Amino acid sequence: MSLPRAVALVPAALGLLLFTACAGGAVAEEAASSKAPEPTTEAVAEQTVAEACLLLQSGAMELVALGQQEDAFTAAMADPAGQAAKFESADAAFAAAVDQVSNAEVLVPAEVTSEAMHGLAAFLRGAIDDPAGADPNEVGPFLEDLYAGLGGIREVCS
Repeated sequence: MSLPRAVALVPAALGLLLFTACAGGAVAEEAASSKAPEPTTEAVAEQTVAEACLLLQSGAMELVALGQQEDAFTAAMADPAGQAAKFESADAAFAAAVDQVSNAEVLVPAEVTSEAMHGLAAFLRGAIDDPAGADPNEVGPFLEDLYAGLGGIREVCS
């Protein structure tokens, strides 16, 4: 697989995974009737699972949007650096949402997911900066960690 193909497939796969992980069950129904809590400077001592999941759902919207682009693959093939920058922005938005989560049950898989996204964003940026030194096979471990984290989010938030 070429590097541009790897860059192109990542947002689509992750967007779908995040959408299904963050929009499951009762949380999705609650999200339809309420918006994510406003960020505060104080940690919420008794944040519910539903509140934490809504924060993650809100933070994942950039990545979901990337994955739902009809021309995401074509755009990534034409402009891998542009798609990598969009992924970096989505990573930052998700990390900001994770920073607001205080519910321990949700925080564990959210942090796993966020760390994997950070690693993948760094890999993509490195691959854009030095394509000859990039090994597309290195994407696999990041995706495995993402799948594990997203699976944990889906389990807790469903």
